[in-house]
Amino acid sequence: MRAHGIRRWTVANLAGVLAASLVLAAPVAAAQVYGVTQSSPTPTTIDYSDHVTFRGSYTCVNGVDPADLCPTTTQSYTATFALRPVGGSDFTTVATVTTSFRFTTSSSGCTSTCSVNFSVVWKAGRGAGSISVPAGVFDVRMTTTLTPDAVVLDGGLTIDHEDTTTTYTGGLAGEAGAPLALAATVADEDLGMFAGTSLYLPDINIGASSPVSFALYDATNTTLVAGPVTAFVGGGGTTMGTPSLTMPGAGTYQLRTPYPGNDYYRGSSDLNTVTGNPSTVNTPPTLDLPDPITAEATSPAGAPVSFSVAATDAEDDPDPTAACDHASGSTFALGTTTVTCSVTDADGSTTNGSFTVTVVDTTAPSVTISTTETAGSSGWFNLASNDGLPGLTVDVSTADLVGATALTCTDGGVDVGSLDPGGDSFVLGDGQHALECTAFDGAGNAGFDAVSFDVDQAPPSAVAFVGDLLDGGAYDFWFVPAAPSCTADDAVSGLATCLVSGYSDAVGTHALGATATDVAGNEATATLSYTVLPWTLVGFDGLDMSGWNTAKGGTPVQLRFEVLAGTVEITSVDAVVGLLQAQVGCGDGLALTAVTTASSRSPLRHGGGGFAWSWLAPRQPDTCWQVTVVTADGSSLAALFRLR
Repeated sequence: MRAHGIRRWTVANLAGVLAASLVLAAPVAAAQVYGVTQSSPTPTTIDYSDHVTFRGSYTCVNGVDPADLCPTTTQSYTATFALRPVGGSDFTTVATVTTSFRFTTSSSGCTSTCSVNFSVVWKAGRGAGSISVPAGVFDVRMTTTLTPDAVVLDGGLTIDHEDTTTTYTGGLAGEAGAPLALAATVADEDLGMFAGTSLYLPDINIGASSPVSFALYDATNTTLVAGPVTAFVGGGGTTMGTPSLTMPGAGTYQLRTPYPGNDYYRGSSDLNTVTGNPSTVNTPPTLDLPDPITAEATSPAGAPVSFSVAATDAEDDPDPTAACDHASGSTFALGTTTVTCSVTDADGSTTNGSFTVTVVDTTAPSVTISTTETAGSSGWFNLASNDGLPGLTVDVSTADLVGATALTCTDGGVDVGSLDPGGDSFVLGDGQHALECTAFDGAGNAGFDAVSFDVDQAPPSAVAFVGDLLDGGAYDFWFVPAAPSCTADDAVSGLATCLVSGYSDAVGTHALGATATDVAGNEATATLSYTVLPWTLVGFDGLDMSGWNTAKGGTPVQLRFEVLAGTVEITSVDAVVGLLQAQVGCGDGLALTAVTTASSRSPLRHGGGGFAWSWLAPRQPDTCWQVTVVTADGSSLAALFRLR
């Protein structure tokens, strides 16, 4: 569309309440712009029998350019009207209208804007294609061939049901026990009014899709006594066929005749009083007996069984009461029992009958194998999970409504011995056990349970250390045997672990512990003790080891010593771990400063029958010092010096 084209589109306000929404699409021709106006349906709330009128107009706006002028030839356009329930997604077409109009540029015609009005009348109950419209509120959409645009009036039309009236036209009296002919008519309440507010005759919306029902109640209109029966309804609203119901007896009754309605109508009903006349023939009463009853036993005595026995009589009102030789709800023994019943009407006619009650036991006993003891994490019942008594105590319980008569259990196929049918217990020793228990009742039903138990309540045996360390042995430092392992025996669940703790090669006395654990979690222990001996330090050669030595500050002092492991001389320099010094009091030899690493003029060496280490005395005349050599086993050798 060129920039100088004019675009205009309007939508009516729908009686000032309903909002209209507009969806625009590309115009049919680039040089023409058309508008469509739709007003509210008339009326906006209707019954199914009513007409509704849709109104609107087509509008063309002339542009400046000749290419934008409205057509000057007579043209036909269609407008399609469709409905959808509010909130729905699909529209259904209900009416279409075609209009013809012509635009002209002559002085007698319109030169800028031309509009042509249109209207279409649609019958709510029967639209194009006889569509079925439920009651509710609908959006109205109009689309045209003038332009693909659509105008939607939200909530633009409300369609409601029509009222109907049901009139009973059948018989009002009949003989007890005989059929009573039934009939009724259904009419639309506005039938006969003028077009726009009434149905077209005949009343075609009334039909067999919703038949009339006939139901007979007692005189108080509270208890149903006969029926209901139904009858089809013809197009004119009259029931078809020959429906009937049997009068139950003499007396007064209330007959309800409801018409439930269909998509077009609300339901309606009618109520009439009907009289039942006494019958001229006495008919023997009828017994209504149950079919043979089978019940499951609930105790050794059998089972309580409830049943219902009724009697009817065509002439008696109320019906006579039947009597039986066994009461409903009483306990019936195992087996089959015949229940005999009879009923006598007011004229003395008696009817007898019987049925059977069979009580059976088809439920197998339940069997449960259990223990109150708790298995370890491995699944074995070990010494820690024992209840204080040797072995594993196993409980076998049974349950049966009639009662268990026998109980047998096997362990790996071997009978465990005599057991009480009501439940018993026995003890399992160490080992793996596969238990199977079976309980029987008097009817031969069998219940079964199977459980496996792994029992090991004996700790491992023969716990022993494996290695060169001897109990009570003494070893020089650096010559201690490696840490031992351990072993043990377990003949039931098997050995899981054997762990040794407490090993040390440091100087002193040590105790080792060995803990053997079997798969079941039982433990056994053993101990071993040994001693690690310190080294012997000899020296310092040439120095007073019990008194004071004199040295010049800032000069080296040779420290010569030997390290012996028993009688074996240690020659590795790794045996000596430090040369330490600390200033001490010259009178009492007590430490004045913290111990520090001493300076050495030359590195530690071994040769000539011992170790030699050169201590560099601090350059502090008139001070006193303690010099100490420390070895790897924790032993030490010290001497005191006065510096000049």
